[in-house]
Amino acid sequence: MSEVIALQSLSIEPNNCPFSDPVVISIQFDSKGVEAATWKVAYEADVTNKRHVIELCQQGPIDYSAGNHSVDLKIPSVNTEGVKTRYLMTMGILKCALFSGDEEVSSINIVTQVSKDESGKLVRLMMSPVEE
Repeated sequence: MSEVIALQSLSIEPNNCPFSDPVVISIQFDSKGVEAATWKVAYEADVTNKRHVIELCQQGPIDYSAGNHSVDLKIPSVNTEGVKTRYLMTMGILKCALFSGDEEVSSINIVTQVSKDESGKLVRLMMSPVEE
């Protein structure tokens, strides 16, 4: 897959908060041009011999001309129904995949650590792939 975007900045709000809380991923990028672009966001928890994928949101389609662009990917909540807590308590990936039509043309992977706070609730810490 040849990259059609170059990531410039990425922010996560809120962060270091309850796992199921809403989140906005704000991305700035340079594009080589992408037609019928759709962002698909999913959380992937990978445990031995099993991978759990939680679909979170989809945004688009939109045409990106060559040049600088920004997008706010708004995730209303993280629904973990049907996934055992022990599978979530690992390092996971929040994958922001960019599609042109049905073809994935780029992806941004955000490493996410999930742990329990003092009250036993799941909390997330997402690590931006962009050094700031």
